[in-house]
Amino acid sequence: MTFIKNNSYFFVLFILCIGFTMIGVNKLNKEAAYLEITVSEGDSLWALAHQHADNRPVNEWIEDVVKLNDLATSTIHPGTELRLPSYEKLRNKSFDHQIAESGR
Repeated sequence: MTFIKNNSYFFVLFILCIGFTMIGVNKLNKEAAYLEITVSEGDSLWALAHQHADNRPVNEWIEDVVKLNDLATSTIHPGTELRLPSYEKLRNKSFDHQIAESGR
């Protein structure tokens, strides 16, 4: 017990390191990958959500796009560059490799 009292700064440093590691891992799990597109004639956030929402509720995905691109409204115009959240791509990122088979 006297060791802990005499070296309490090591204990505090250790607890801080554990805490920051847990925060970093949690943030990494929630981090999204982004896809950049240019809006075409006839595009709407609703239509884009059906193509890119990756099993997320459409209204949540649209809210994310509006926040991510600092849009005042959910109306988009042709030629506008948008960043779209793509959680599916991040989740499958580690599975993008193919296994080679021998052709015997």
